[in-house]
Amino acid sequence: MYKLLHPTQPNSGMFAFIWQTLRAMYHFPNDKYYVYFGRESCYFDQEMYLTQEIDNVWDYYFEQPHIPNRPPDSEISEEIGILHDEFSEFREVHMSDKTIYQKRRNEYNEIINKHLRLLPHVSEKVNDFYEKNFKDKKILGLHLRGTDHPNKLPMQQYISTINKYIDEYDKIFVTSDEEYRVEYIRDVYKDKVIEYPTFRSKNEAPLHYQSSHNWSKYYIGEDVIVEAYLLSKVQMLVCGTASNVNYFVRALNKDLPFHVINN
Repeated sequence: MYKLLHPTQPNSGMFAFIWQTLRAMYHFPNDKYYVYFGRESCYFDQEMYLTQEIDNVWDYYFEQPHIPNRPPDSEISEEIGILHDEFSEFREVHMSDKTIYQKRRNEYNEIINKHLRLLPHVSEKVNDFYEKNFKDKKILGLHLRGTDHPNKLPMQQYISTINKYIDEYDKIFVTSDEEYRVEYIRDVYKDKVIEYPTFRSKNEAPLHYQSSHNWSKYYIGEDVIVEAYLLSKVQMLVCGTASNVNYFVRALNKDLPFHVINN
């Protein structure tokens, strides 16, 4: 029997879907899973369906944990959607207790290593960019959440923090969903900046809202996954609070040093 992991919050970011999936795996550790991000997902790409007959967004980027195709209903024991249980994770609420915080990172790292496997065409992009831009360099990673996020920070707060570390690093790898924020860092740090070639919001409209941008839904999802995996390979992460992307990065690399900038 299989658990059908089917998070259903259509206009959420890619890592909101992924975190709900990881959370289900955390709560049902001994089960087999089939992961389904359905056609209601804002990342569903009609062209992928028409050209490759793929109607499951998870299958754009990841292997299935246990079975390649959706099992028949008779083999599905339960459908798991949204689980409201942030205390099983390692969000900022846990940071006062470093033992619990690291325990959560370790637990989610184990889940990721066991069940999340990038498809070859995605992992090749991660590896190629790493070899060309990160190898033999000391990299400061920067995650700048913008657009609709309630906890987005003024850029000067990032600059003040970066300046504490910048002399120790060869390059800054900057990631963001908002073009203005990347341009700001580029203007300040010039040729120290590395960025992954991706589409970013130019008007503060969230990338993952279905009608916000005339851009490939497939590539919006792929790009943020590639950036997250690259962020896990830096030597230090600077980020803001309450972002599923940098939560994932800190779980993917459970030993990654980080500096969270609070509001």
